Amino acid sequence: MAESIKEKVYFIMNILQYIRQDKYRYFIYGIIIGTALTFLILPEMRGPFFWALVGAIFSLIVFIAYNWVNNFVNNLFTKSEIIKLLGPIYKDKCVIFITEYFLNAGDLLNYMGVHVRGTKKLMGTGDAGALPYVYVLLMKAKKSYADIEIIKSYKSLEDHYTDNFISVGGLTNRSTKGIMDSYKDKMEYIFSDNGNLIVKNYGKFKKYIMCDREKDYGMILKISNLNSDGKVIFIIAGIGDLGTTGAAYFLSNNIKKIVEEFGFNDFALIVSVKREFGEKSAIREDFDKISREFIEEE
Repeated sequence: MAESIKEKVYFIMNILQYIRQDKYRYFIYGIIIGTALTFLILPEMRGPFFWALVGAIFSLIVFIAYNWVNNFVNNLFTKSEIIKLLGPIYKDKCVIFITEYFLNAGDLLNYMGVHVRGTKKLMGTGDAGALPYVYVLLMKAKKSYADIEIIKSYKSLEDHYTDNFISVGGLTNRSTKGIMDSYKDKMEYIFSDNGNLIVKNYGKFKKYIMCDREKDYGMILKISNLNSDGKVIFIIAGIGDLGTTGAAYFLSNNIKKIVEEFGFNDFALIVSVKREFGEKSAIREDFDKISREFIEEE
């Protein structure tokens, strides 16, 4: 008796396990619908097998139609969100400025990233980690590789300052440094002169954040019409390698939340990243709550 009950339980569990798989789930739905049709719609015309087959085919058609409509609607909303986030970058060419510069005697003095002996150029590990997430963001906008140009910061930047662009990295990136030096009054957040602090000017006083034992910090700035009318700039940068990488990850993976709050408008966000867990631990922070006020020296 006990063995019989045990076998029935195993049988039911196996059926439930099959139902969890799409390829069986909709076939079983079809059998159920077919059985219902057998009793409800002219059962004398065909046998139960015929109606079970009709039900299975019908449920498959419904499944395909549902998936198509669901994907279409999701893509429509995603497209709308991407357009709001990226603005003119969605349709126009986009330049990505990244940090890469020639080595000299002082470059490695305070450098904490990865350096291969014998190379002539240096790229921060945080910037290198952020670049794939920037590409993922642009791929979500269906940008082709022909519409994306990477400019390394040791090259001349002046020819591209009137383009839509994304500047990846802090003050070691000449693009980020140039924009912050030229438009400091229009930036909600800037770096300190040594690049180790993120600073906000409140007018009568300034506040700052810096890396601690557990966290790095990053900023995401979207600024429209700064360098040219109808163009947009993104600055994705941080203090600590994970600050930059985490900022890029956060932007690429929180499009819906950002757009719900800011729509087409510009924004400035601060994120923190726990070093123990990497860039995927990036969360938005309230700068006012985590920052400290500058004490000016007399």
